[in-house]
Amino acid sequence: RRNFTPLLETITIACLLFSVLALAACAQKEIIDKITMPIVQGYDKAEPHQIELTVAAPVFHADRSVSDKIYSSVSHTVKNAREQMRSEIRKPFSIGKLSVTLYSKDLAKDGLEWLLDPLMRDARISNKSYLAIVDGKVKELLESKFSLEEEKGVFLKELIDGKIQVGHLPRTNLHKFEYLLYGKGMDPYLPILKLQDDTVGISGLALFKHDKYVTSINLDQMRVFRLLRENVNHGTYEVKLDQNQYAIVENQSSKVRYRVGGTADKPEVTINLALKGAVTEYSGVRLTERDLRNIETGLEKQIADTGKMLLHTFQKRGIDPFGIGDRVRSKTRNWEEEAWEGQYPDTPIALNVEVKVVESGVSRH
Repeated sequence: RRNFTPLLETITIACLLFSVLALAACAQKEIIDKITMPIVQGYDKAEPHQIELTVAAPVFHADRSVSDKIYSSVSHTVKNAREQMRSEIRKPFSIGKLSVTLYSKDLAKDGLEWLLDPLMRDARISNKSYLAIVDGKVKELLESKFSLEEEKGVFLKELIDGKIQVGHLPRTNLHKFEYLLYGKGMDPYLPILKLQDDTVGISGLALFKHDKYVTSINLDQMRVFRLLRENVNHGTYEVKLDQNQYAIVENQSSKVRYRVGGTADKPEVTINLALKGAVTEYSGVRLTERDLRNIETGLEKQIADTGKMLLHTFQKRGIDPFGIGDRVRSKTRNWEEEAWEGQYPDTPIALNVEVKVVESGVSRH
């Protein structure tokens, strides 16, 4: 007779394993249903000398749809505001899934370091979570109906992530902000969100001096900002030519390099930007080689003009989002931050832009 014992043991183990996995899945669903786990939170200024914490927590329904429940509390500290919120929520409260934290512009003007400290210390919160500034009230934004098909936190996370991956938003997250905040010779930046007619979008970039909001740049300026901040291999740029003609250049590869020269007392900085792109749209009748050269020089001028304006503004306001001070520090012995603060506004910074249209995606007649 054949011995079926090993086969039976294998089948039994497989059945037990399947049962355990099924029970674990059910338990996980039950845990999610019974815990309040916000994906987005935000802070507004409140009087007198307080903050208002607002969270949007997902609510899972029997038909598998998801909606949001808004909670808020006012206190002098982040921890106490969170404890007050916990006391008002029937289910256990956890921030382990937090992906987006918002701050009102008014609050950011006073400084964010003390608000960020609990966030950076909490091991449950990912360093890759996003931070953003709200032009207006955070609570108003989270209470609006800007996302009817998905949870608000998921919507905002995907909005920021999408603009980084295929748009013109420079790379940013909690870890990046912390690095720029505490690094020497550099200042942080964050995306600005704006609510308009129940629609939320990115309206620009907030620029900081250490932890305090100083000024902002618009979307067109942000396109050039990213080119001068990091290497990019996507994005489109509209070029205005003669006789009211326009062309669209798609960035295929751009590289930015910083060179530091001069002396320790009088440093000089040169920024070299090289961009390779393809013409994907042209409003004229026929695209010639001369037109291609005009497109190259036209885009070079647009980027250089905007870039120089940004650099002038940054030096005038004493903010360094490009980290020029850090680049000078790496090339200078006995570099001192206090001395650099005095040098920075008058440091010569040259910008060279080279655009090369390597191919054309439009037909030539």
